[in-house]
Amino acid sequence: MPPNIPTHYAHHDGSSLLIGNRWVERAFSARVGEPFITSSFVNKTSNRDYVRTDRDYARAGSREFCFSIDGNEITGNDFALERIEIHDERDPIEIVAHLQTKELKENSQSSPSSLISLDLHFLIYSDHPVIRKWLVIENRGDQTIHVTDLDWEDLQLLVDSAASAEVWSDYFTRRNKSIIVTMDDCALLVNDTLHHEGFILATEAPGPLKRMNVYGQPGRIAIGLNRDDETIFERVLAPGEKFQTPASFILPFAHPIPQDVIEHEYAHFVEKYLTVCDVAQVPTISLNTWVPFLSHLDSDLVLKQINLAAELGVDAYQIDDGWYDRLGDWNTNDLKFPNGMEEIAEHCHARGMRFGLWMTVAAVDEASGVAREHPEWIARDRNGQPNRHPAPGTITMCLDSSYFDFILDKIDSVINRYGVELLKLDFSSVRNVYEPGRYPGCFATNHTHPSANDSHLRIVERLFDLIRAIKQRHPRCLIDVTYELYGVMDGTDLALIQVADQNWFTNITSPNEVNFRREVYQRGRVTRPWTLNFGGTVLEHPNAKTYGIFSAFAAHGLFWGDLESLDEDLRQHYKRWFAWAKEQRAHSDFYRYYQCSDIFPVPDGVSSRDYRHMIPAARFGTRPLGIHPPAFDPSSQHPGEFWDGVARLDERGEGPIFVFRPGASFSPYFQLRIPWVNRDTHYHVTNATRNTDVGTFTGAALSDQGIELHIAQPLDALVIVLRQVDNMTG
Repeated sequence: MPPNIPTHYAHHDGSSLLIGNRWVERAFSARVGEPFITSSFVNKTSNRDYVRTDRDYARAGSREFCFSIDGNEITGNDFALERIEIHDERDPIEIVAHLQTKELKENSQSSPSSLISLDLHFLIYSDHPVIRKWLVIENRGDQTIHVTDLDWEDLQLLVDSAASAEVWSDYFTRRNKSIIVTMDDCALLVNDTLHHEGFILATEAPGPLKRMNVYGQPGRIAIGLNRDDETIFERVLAPGEKFQTPASFILPFAHPIPQDVIEHEYAHFVEKYLTVCDVAQVPTISLNTWVPFLSHLDSDLVLKQINLAAELGVDAYQIDDGWYDRLGDWNTNDLKFPNGMEEIAEHCHARGMRFGLWMTVAAVDEASGVAREHPEWIARDRNGQPNRHPAPGTITMCLDSSYFDFILDKIDSVINRYGVELLKLDFSSVRNVYEPGRYPGCFATNHTHPSANDSHLRIVERLFDLIRAIKQRHPRCLIDVTYELYGVMDGTDLALIQVADQNWFTNITSPNEVNFRREVYQRGRVTRPWTLNFGGTVLEHPNAKTYGIFSAFAAHGLFWGDLESLDEDLRQHYKRWFAWAKEQRAHSDFYRYYQCSDIFPVPDGVSSRDYRHMIPAARFGTRPLGIHPPAFDPSSQHPGEFWDGVARLDERGEGPIFVFRPGASFSPYFQLRIPWVNRDTHYHVTNATRNTDVGTFTGAALSDQGIELHIAQPLDALVIVLRQVDNMTG
């Protein structure tokens, strides 16, 4: 683009506001004193306007935003533009539309009329086809108001016809005509199969508060907060109080392969602007103690395991559950570790490994000092009884109380005392994922939250405040938030990766590798793969030697296992592959990249779903005992029938490609096209599994014809490595 033409812009001429860049332009009716409403949304690649104004999709649906105040529905049509601010001195450009206060009508159910004001915020970027949006609501009245049923994005948005539109949900792996999703997805893709274009809708709402509606009503999309299920949103605003919604964004595209948009334009934006964790800080090889030891740890066992881990080349060793006396007190269990955890941490550091530890945030032992001394901090259910976690004798404290300061200081003390560099934070806070509907939020009346529904978002906000405070005090410590703590089974999203470094999103482990790869394929493309932590491969399992460890390398090298049970040959095998992974990262950090395009299918496994999807529903107080319906049981034996894989190639087309033959696959051959290379460049391809040369090829040949791969037996895998011919010394 010529230098005199701006790459991104915002212009208000008194009647309309235009914001955009080379890929997208959004226009608003923007006359002072009149409603501020989106009038067009143009995909500039195709020059198609997605805002429908024809008779079938009347403008009545484009409301800009919608929420209720004390039961009164409010939309963008109920407000008038006061003024517009454009901050174009930085990238991204920020635009703020200030809307005039509006007196709400009284009805027989409500208190006297209240006054509110609204600010709509937009960001437009020079280097990404993205427009980002959020809303700020201020109570300017003299009475408390209740905000519910909130959508800060509410538009009529359709490429062309509903007949050719499909919505990709379940982390971009299922196709629907319409969907309303709560808690689970943070991004949905709308694809027009006739015109080969569409848009990605993404929400930055956290965990169980997410809600997205795509074509639940004809042509309408809405992004907001949960109003349907368990952790329902409410914000009680005192006079003068403000509430800022989470953000969302829309990314238009025109491409025949939507998977490529997910893995390029979408992934690049998410990495640059939304991912707090620097991939370079992620250890190449980490070991966690949970399997097979569970909480049965002692100093003799752990010291031996650390010695063996160091010999294998492990970079980080993490002690999971079982090292403390009581949850909440966080003192070392002197019977198990008579010399304290200091001995374990020093032993680990002396062998060049980073030391990791496990803690809970809100869950405490009901016999702990904090529970006995501060019952006023306990999260309560609707009957006034303590909220509980399934672990026997464990209750939940409310983060939206003074307990917040206690646990922040306690975590800070543990990190300082032991030099912790990886911290796994676990167990429930806002909801118990194993007993849906039983312990949502907090009904206590002596905490900061004014109501139980108000507590849902506030508890998650306080969790985020806690993580930020820990990171500010300990910037080198990687913070890992488990799905239990976050409140959605196997859940991760764009809100969490802006705050926590990583998310322990699943405990799927050997022999369910294909199920694990399916979840990495899903979650690792919606977020970024190095932000995912997991149980993954157990090193002594028969599948682990290639099929298992390569499955882990689809995300990054995090493992379970009893290293004493490995024979010498297996130890040397793992030592070789751990060193190989470090060499690959030194050349080009393959953990950063993840490509499947339309070459590799979704792995033929089972993906976990939140237990509230159980059949029959478990929200009526019956604990599901960890059992999914058969279609969503990730621990079921589901061998998989067709090959899958992932390429982890850099911008030059260099790096490894992992390929898997699942247990029920009948064919030992797979023809692999490799489109992620430079067509005019020559590449040397090696089979790192067999340590043999595959050959030298042009990028065009790899992209168009590909190469034939052979895996003789099911439940096995291989990895090939690509290098440019003039870069063979790397």
